[in-house]
Amino acid sequence: MLCACAQSIAGLAPMFAPLPANVAAMGNVSAGAGAQSALAAAMSASTALSAATSASALAGVSVSWNASTMLKLTALAGGIGTLKGALKMPLTGANCGSSLEQLANALSSGGLMNALGGLPMSTLSPLQSLAQLAGAMSAASALGVNLMSAGANAQLAAMAKTSASAAASASSSAQGAASATAATNAAAFVSMSAAVQTNLGIGLGVPGGIDMLGAQFKTLNSNLPALNALNGLLNAALLTQTLALLNALSAIKGSTGINMLTAGAGFKVQPTLKSLAKSAGVGAESQSQSAATVSKSTNASKSAAKSVSKSAQVAASQGLGNLLSSLPVLPPATLLFAYLLGKLMAQLGVGMVQTSACGPLCAVPALPCQFSAANFAQEIAAEGLKLQAPKLAFEAAAAPKTSLTVAASSAAAIAPAAVLSATPPIKLTAVKPSPPSTPLQPSSAPPKLEVKPKKPPFPGGPKKPGGSAAP
Repeated sequence: MLCACAQSIAGLAPMFAPLPANVAAMGNVSAGAGAQSALAAAMSASTALSAATSASALAGVSVSWNASTMLKLTALAGGIGTLKGALKMPLTGANCGSSLEQLANALSSGGLMNALGGLPMSTLSPLQSLAQLAGAMSAASALGVNLMSAGANAQLAAMAKTSASAAASASSSAQGAASATAATNAAAFVSMSAAVQTNLGIGLGVPGGIDMLGAQFKTLNSNLPALNALNGLLNAALLTQTLALLNALSAIKGSTGINMLTAGAGFKVQPTLKSLAKSAGVGAESQSQSAATVSKSTNASKSAAKSVSKSAQVAASQGLGNLLSSLPVLPPATLLFAYLLGKLMAQLGVGMVQTSACGPLCAVPALPCQFSAANFAQEIAAEGLKLQAPKLAFEAAAAPKTSLTVAASSAAAIAPAAVLSATPPIKLTAVKPSPPSTPLQPSSAPPKLEVKPKKPPFPGGPKKPGGSAAP
């Protein structure tokens, strides 16, 4: 059973309510275009250096597929992992059609799209500007540059030139353009293998790995109709906007430590930006140190090239090429929905999908969520149905064994009655109470209930009702 939690959906609007006031209070968050451009150039050159280094290290590795084709499987594996985690369903291990149908019904009645449409999307653009500025300032600070200073452009331009030169040097160490392309494909194979291993638990370079992957995709294909039906209920554009809003909030908090969803957070923006500008100092390593690190990394990567080549050969021999030509296609809105569920849980602690219905109280935001208690009670009841009633056996003297089946909770209460009913009927004679002449002795034998007549006070035995003694 899957349920779209109505209480979580209803709680979205109050959670995002502080955003308009905070955006109005945060002031100007735009940086000089020149400084931002210089930073982008420096970061781009650094990225090119890393790519050239990897290409040089894997230049000797040859794979049979191009990078763009392998990128599709990388993205598919990541998407499957996101769907499985967010929807809590084994989409590649079992048919989940009925569960997906239940989720679709819950979403259509829960009003999730209406709730997302009510979020303050007008704050998205200024929040993205703040996220971009704060991120740029943090990145420049890591390079030892104060992005807001007058000399930021010159410093960043010099760094970009040095990184570009190092990237060109790393590229020239490869055996021409063909080798660089082969290394790029090899790097794509490494990324694809890691994605499949992480999200699907399958090694592409191990015997039988491709067959296992094909079996999982076959099961996934059986779930695609239900995933497509769910896709039809979702607004991809609205989901994209909501994800962008969450990404901006996450970037702001990561760079500045400010949670813009708390009241009054907007007033902290300008002081925090000034603090970021002052914190820029000497970079963690100089360009010469960076070059040494690159050389060391290159040597370490080359040592793994043989392993990559072997994995690629095993995957090719098992038919990876055929599998890459017929990959399943995940419905885009459903995938966006899964990403959103993951972001809401990881970033805000909001769980939209539950594995059981909470009952009628779940739609009342003013009351505490009843899901945990209701689900716990259901589990206890289910376990109780599995219990078998214990059997209590009693044996009486000169009588066959008698077994009584009773409920566990009432066994102690009815045990005395069970003992009496398990013995032959006897006649009880009323006597005056008297203290026992001997203490009770423990015995391991089955319990027996015996009633002995009182010793007569005169010879000849007890009197009959008429007054005469018994013979």
